[in-house]
Amino acid sequence: MTIVPVALGTRGAWREVEAKGAVAVAPLTEGRVVVVTSPGDPAVMAPIGLQGLSALGGGGIGVGNLGRLDPPPLSPLGRERLEALRKQRAAQEAKAAREKAEREKRKAAERSKLQILSLTVHHADGREEVLARDLKVPFEVRRLEVEGAEPLLVVRDKGAEAYRRIAGGNLVAVTQAPKPGPAAEERPGWGSIGPRATALDATHLYWIEGDQVMRLARSGGMPEVFVEEVERASALATDERNLYVARHAGEKRDGEVLRIRKSDGHRERGFTDLVRPVALQIAGGALFVADDGYEGADDGVVHVRSPSGEARVLIQGLGTIRDLAIDGERVLVAAGRTVLSVPRAGNAPATLIGSGRRPQVLTSFDGEVWWADSEADRLWSTTSPQSGRFMRVRSMARRGRELLVASGGRLRVRRDGRWSVVAGADASVVVADENGAFLMASSWERATRIYRLDGDEPAPIYEAKSED
Repeated sequence: MTIVPVALGTRGAWREVEAKGAVAVAPLTEGRVVVVTSPGDPAVMAPIGLQGLSALGGGGIGVGNLGRLDPPPLSPLGRERLEALRKQRAAQEAKAAREKAEREKRKAAERSKLQILSLTVHHADGREEVLARDLKVPFEVRRLEVEGAEPLLVVRDKGAEAYRRIAGGNLVAVTQAPKPGPAAEERPGWGSIGPRATALDATHLYWIEGDQVMRLARSGGMPEVFVEEVERASALATDERNLYVARHAGEKRDGEVLRIRKSDGHRERGFTDLVRPVALQIAGGALFVADDGYEGADDGVVHVRSPSGEARVLIQGLGTIRDLAIDGERVLVAAGRTVLSVPRAGNAPATLIGSGRRPQVLTSFDGEVWWADSEADRLWSTTSPQSGRFMRVRSMARRGRELLVASGGRLRVRRDGRWSVVAGADASVVVADENGAFLMASSWERATRIYRLDGDEPAPIYEAKSED
């Protein structure tokens, strides 16, 4: 089963339903979401983004049978060494099994091109409204969009991009390219630009858009393509001279971090042999990389490369890594159901939060560690939960003595121990440094609006033009 979110009547409130074989999802209106399903294996289906269908990692792989080992009587030291060898062999076999499973899933994904699809509208009260069932698809489906409250499929037919809508249970051609619907812009979908896919330096705002890295001057204007051909880009970080781009692995274990010189675009490969790098941070000239590892396996790793170029492992054996933050001389890691603190210089980690919650967005502010709880829709600090509900916290950032939180499509600001809401701007992601803050609204991996936050007044500096 694939879990998809359904909007409730209250803005920013969500609940979950199950949709077997879901390959794409988009919000329609309050309390309604449309889901595209296919009879293919749901373990190899993923939401349709700008790059079409992509493979989605499945669950963890168990350790295989080691066979029977009957060693002669051993000393305690010998037994200890034998047990270590068994564990090493088990880890090697588990790794081989995971890699084999990944190869099989990729092959299955190639065989599971979208040939038959159904469209269903899920309502917040549990009702399901079938728009079309088991339609044959003689063209390539690129993505799902919404025009007003009507779902549209963007397809590639006979070498050209085209649009199809549902009428009488069938796919019907749309002669004119649609304009983005207000619901889709107001409530960005799963393909939205993520908080770790942005970076900010003294002159520009950067973000990942498809297989490109875009940048926009802090003063506004038109975005430009800064880096091309960075497939599966997942996270950004920047220092004075370079932009760092993390890439997920493809068919091989070839995930990496690229270092791209801002002055001339020259790129170098940094960390290699990564699986799913999810976050980058820079502190004291060192680059910290959080690699989530294989889906379902507790093999998350935080790497660090010193200013001199020396690379080492800071911490390993972590559950699902969701975020990484720097707090002075310590590194904060949201992994599994814990938040860990590790000295930047390296040492045994300390568990800051281990109460069984699921932290997903992490930062430090006002002497405390702050994190969002994805299960309880709450924002917590080290000392206490914050008042009110914080639905779908997408990102947090610090601007001087202020904490900025993008939650439920709104921006909340904590200043002098009090919360306020910034009106007049959608807020999917907030990015800030000591010199200012920017808000981004996005849909399907494409920036739709960007605001510069002057005090509490959002000033629009970019809005995407729709193609008529």
